[in-house]
Amino acid sequence: MLLVENDMDHRLLLREMLSTANLKIIEAADGKLGIEMAKTCHPDLIIHDLSMPDIGGFESVKAIRTHEELSGKKPVPVIILSASSQQYRSEDATFLNISDFLVKPVPCKKLKKNISRFLPHEILVKSGTVPVKPENEFQMQESEELRRIFPMLDGEIRKEVDFLGKNMNFSRIGSLLSRLEEISAGSRCAPLNDFVLKFKAKKDCMDFVGIRACLDEYFVILGKMREVLEDGK
Repeated sequence: MLLVENDMDHRLLLREMLSTANLKIIEAADGKLGIEMAKTCHPDLIIHDLSMPDIGGFESVKAIRTHEELSGKKPVPVIILSASSQQYRSEDATFLNISDFLVKPVPCKKLKKNISRFLPHEILVKSGTVPVKPENEFQMQESEELRRIFPMLDGEIRKEVDFLGKNMNFSRIGSLLSRLEEISAGSRCAPLNDFVLKFKAKKDCMDFVGIRACLDEYFVILGKMREVLEDGK
């Protein structure tokens, strides 16, 4: 699959979203390079951002279609990504044989479902245990579990959340989420577990506004934890 996207963070996020799919992903950081890679690498599918700084998505696909026609190749399926549905021009999409058009942020499941329409695939179901439903609002094992995880949440995690609130970095957001998942996996703290699930959902669909809201919400949850611990002294 060829991914044409000028934003490095978006490319990283899309790679993470598709990490469980058995795909070989090649990347182009601009439209011109995307055209050349489409010609030389012969991908089975192209995901192309619509708004590119050098050559727009429709213009890039037009060049790719011209090459396919001249070389007698079958048109490769193309999925266009855009930040706004208003940028979509149906006449161009029809003329250029665009396979699909998705508006960012794209939920991970929807992206995989749309990709599966154009690539041969198998769906593998991994068996596992049913997760234990966490108890309600901070009602944990005599608060001992809360005392165990709070130093981590109020130390390394709080510093990283504070940094990311001022400096959006998707690579570090992914690392933060992984660390939070590790901490919450062994706990029965419902608010923390719910927060991690929400945070992951916002990250997976590239919801920048939602991610920032989650970072702000983290400090609210931390404050409630501190109150519970102080009341239990």
